[in-house]
Amino acid sequence: MVDNKNKKGKANCNLLKKYMVRVKLEDVCERGTSNLKMSDVTDLSGNYPIYGAAGYIGNVDFYHQINPYVAIVKDGAGIGRAMLCPAQSSIIGTMQYLLPKKNILPRYLYYVVKYMHLEKYFTGATIPHIYFKDYKNETFNLEALERQKEIVTVLEKCEKVIEYRKRELNELDSLIKARFVEMFYEKGILF
Repeated sequence: MVDNKNKKGKANCNLLKKYMVRVKLEDVCERGTSNLKMSDVTDLSGNYPIYGAAGYIGNVDFYHQINPYVAIVKDGAGIGRAMLCPAQSSIIGTMQYLLPKKNILPRYLYYVVKYMHLEKYFTGATIPHIYFKDYKNETFNLEALERQKEIVTVLEKCEKVIEYRKRELNELDSLIKARFVEMFYEKGILF
């Protein structure tokens, strides 16, 4: 007797394998560099955002990347941290561009890189650095583009829930502090 349930399970696994492939990071993106310094952009203004290790710096009147990309902190505090940057934007020199190829969505690349913990590749004692040549061989499962969209949608929803819960916790913390002040200040016991 043939187990149809087992056959169906194997068929689904084979179907998944057909659309998912194990790849290296260098297979899905190209490295780019920036020679901009913070001092080069602090007094500028314009319509195009520029980013640094801590995030958004300000706007300038030029951009280096026409399409969305992932930026990695490559020098100093926070090395390995990833951020998704919009089209028509730039980064300063402490960051590195990861420019997605046609086989990966920028946001999917962001989530992949975010969870690779690239900080493990650091070198240098005084100012830590990471280099693309060291982490370009990190592997992950590359899904078909349609499946990438589905995964990104789910992860975005999860991030929204997490952000909502963080805000909720902050508000509850403020409530506790306010209650504490109300209870003890009215009685003249406030320290």
